[in-house]
This record gives sequence, structure tokens and C-alpha cells, in this order.
Amino acid sequence: MQNPDLWTHLKIHPLVAPDHEDAFIAKLMQSQSWSPAQARRAIEEYRRFLYLTQVMDSEATPSEPVDAVWHLHMTYTRDYWDRLCKGVLARALHHLPGGGEAEMPRFRAQYAETKRWYALEFGEEPPLAFWPGPHAHMGRKVARICAGLSALFVVLYAALYAVPSIAGTRLHSAVGWGGLVAILAGLFVWEQTNKKRRNNYGGTCGASCGSADCGGGHCGGSGCGRGD
Repeated sequence: MQNPDLWTHLKIHPLVAPDHEDAFIAKLMQSQSWSPAQARRAIEEYRRFLYLTQVMDSEATPSEPVDAVWHLHMTYTRDYWDRLCKGVLARALHHLPGGGEAEMPRFRAQYAETKRWYALEFGEEPPLAFWPGPHAHMGRKVARICAGLSALFVVLYAALYAVPSIAGTRLHSAVGWGGLVAILAGLFVWEQTNKKRRNNYGGTCGASCGSADCGGGHCGGSGCGRGD
């Protein structure tokens, strides 16, 4: 391990004030559908990610579960910017915005590199439950496509219903059945994705970071590095 002293500090550092800890965990449980044990484990993986951002020689990218903890932590501004950045890291750790699908290859590469560093620094592979493969987002993408098709079929069905010569015909029925199939397919894919997510607590690569001086902060969407 490159910086055992830093890791020792991060392991014992309270992310939020003691009187806010229960609320912090409750918010994670509610937003991510986690059990208390899952929320606490996600917090521990977030601590490991924080360490990696300080020792990697390139930008670090967290998984979705880790990113969820990171986002929530940044809303506790004094705990994040003053106590963590200034008090432990001695530098700011900014959450940079992502660039959409065009930047996904870069984030996937960064995510793979982050997991490689995880194994090097902690002597074990990152748990798949919190650091899943980069393909995990596909189920949600398919579900969104099905939702869009469902909406299109609903609009078409309503529009055709207003045309007397078409309403009640086979074409009208086909559009209706097509919409129903799209809705059911979307619900099935969405449920299977959420079921896997609940079981694995997982997601896909999400963000990286950039840091500069400790002094304040904005966070964006997706992306991590550090500044001196």
C-alpha cells in the first residue's frame, strides 16, 4: 500500500457528524433500496475509493453504488469540504460532469483502471456487488427504450382512434397490442434490472473526479483526479 497513513485516517474518519450518521444511512437506504448492512458496506467501499483518488496516477472512476455515497456526502458540505478535504485529504476532491455516451469509452477505461488499482492497493479484487462490470447499465438502457416505444404506441393509438375509418380496424388493434407488448417488455426488463441491483447493490461505472485547492465546491455529474 502506497500510503498506509492516509488509509488509516480514512478508515476512522467519520464521514458526517455523529448525530447525522443515522440520517445519512437512512437516506442511502431510501434512495438505493439498500438494507442497513448494504448501506454501511457501500460507505466502506466509498472510503476505499477516496483513498484511490489520492494515490492513482490517473483519474479514478467509481461504480454507481460508490458514486451514490459520494453524491450524498457532498451535500453535507461542512463534513465534505472542511473535514474531509481540508482535514484528511489536504486538497479538494471535485466531482466532474460527464460527457454522455460519447465519453463512455473513456469512463469504462478509467473504471477498469480504478479496479486494477483497487486490487493492487488492497490486495483483493473489488467486490462485484459494489464494483460490477461495465455492462450493467444495458438493462436500464433497454428499459428506457421500451418506455419510449410504449409512449409512441399510446400516442399513435389515440391518434388513430380519432380517425373513424381506422378506429376499430386491425391496424388500430395491432398498434394497441404493440403498445401493450412494449409496456410489458419494459416493465419486465426494469424489474429484472432492479432485482439484480437490489441483490448486488450494484450499477455500472459512473463518475470521476478532479481536485484543486480546498476551498469550496461545486459538483457536477460524472468524473475524478486530484490537484495539488
